[in-house]
Amino acid sequence: MALLDFFLSRKKSTANIAKERLQIIVAERRRSDAEPH
Repeated sequence: MALLDFFLSRKKSTANIAKERLQIIVAERRRSDAEPH
């Protein structure tokens, strides 16, 4: 996973990106749960 480590080391705001992605996933799940199936 050297390539992954390379990208992680290049981005210093990786934690912030992960938080944003998590929030997007949670928002999408809430939206799908709110819709009638």
